[in-house]
Amino acid sequence: MKILHIISQKPSDTGSGIYLQNIIKAFTDLDHCQSLVYGGEFDEKLKNIDVFSTYEVVFNTKKLPFPITGMSDIMPYKSTTYEEMDSSMIKLYEEAFKKQILKAVEEFNPDYILCHHLYFLTALVKEWVKNINIIGFCHGTDLRQMRSHDLKNNFIQEKVKELDKIIALHEVQKKEIQEVYNVEPDKIISLGIGFDNKVFQPIDIEKNDEIIDIIFTGKISYAKGIRYLIEAFSSLKTNKQLRLNLIGMGHGEEYENILSQSKNSENEIKFWGMIEQSKLKEIYNKGHIFILPSLYEGLPLVLVEALACGLRVITSDLPGIKPWFGDAINNSNMITYVDIPERVSQDRLKKNNEGIYIENIKRALSNSLDTLHHVNHDISLDQFTWKNLTFQLNDILKNMKKQRDIADKKQEESYEL
Repeated sequence: MKILHIISQKPSDTGSGIYLQNIIKAFTDLDHCQSLVYGGEFDEKLKNIDVFSTYEVVFNTKKLPFPITGMSDIMPYKSTTYEEMDSSMIKLYEEAFKKQILKAVEEFNPDYILCHHLYFLTALVKEWVKNINIIGFCHGTDLRQMRSHDLKNNFIQEKVKELDKIIALHEVQKKEIQEVYNVEPDKIISLGIGFDNKVFQPIDIEKNDEIIDIIFTGKISYAKGIRYLIEAFSSLKTNKQLRLNLIGMGHGEEYENILSQSKNSENEIKFWGMIEQSKLKEIYNKGHIFILPSLYEGLPLVLVEALACGLRVITSDLPGIKPWFGDAINNSNMITYVDIPERVSQDRLKKNNEGIYIENIKRALSNSLDTLHHVNHDISLDQFTWKNLTFQLNDILKNMKKQRDIADKKQEESYEL
């Protein structure tokens, strides 16, 4: 089977990029031949991706003279938001991607095209490419883009409806997709996410229980709730020595403000930047508590990776997470959900609710510190592996092929008549 993957931004550094990388790895194990179209920057080498061929759309060049477009307004690298794109930028964007996508289709001749994000580029692919099954993957940021501004929204809705299948992260998101794009429910399949159980697992390493390490992994940005986390963590009073480990990168004024805010904390805060997964696994296994205070997410892969390494997890009560994890994990004392008070938008709290959220985070941290060793580590995460998810996706593709073969046969028979 020949599969062409398409993503409009860097295939690394973000949740959707990690999703893409792991799907490619798992499909490689199934002996599928794969190719990749992606957005990049000059002279940047692909990491952790091994495919038959690649087709890069290079930003910050004469033909595409602006930073790479990002599905989030704050990316871990310098980027262009879709909201700020004018008609000339849109035209250049279309021309650059069209050239590489049509070249990939002609040279690689894929059986299927897998497009990440139900947004502008996926809609364009559906417009440009005929007679190949196209599957779109929703990562959550695409829904936010559709609700935040109006860049070709009518065109995007029209073309997303024409996709052969859509992969949602969870059932709540499936309903959102139906509402935002007016898609028939039988086109949408909820698959969840996966984790690499060969990497994220308990290892024989000594914890330093003299320092309680609390860990966050993700973009260092306001939407991830980092300001509120730092405020809550800074005011924690305990007889234990605490350290907040922030793993990931931010960019621009928000990142600078967060760095500045952290300097006022009485408790230690450490910024790690971007690190390799092998190092991340080591930090998780040495740590005690993982926290994700995001105001908006699709389905956070970092939660299951942290659980797999034995961390006690605190997360904001985001739609879809509880039903995805199920009763066994939710009742294991390994995970605590933090209520998010009323917001003015998906990733912004009402001003007078910010203090409430800070107190909610602080209370969850305090309770987790007090009951740190009252947890049940005997939980199974087998259903959440990339291998399991990719087997399901592979079955979807095989079923699509079967239906296509039946349709082709019927058409041949009608010609004979």
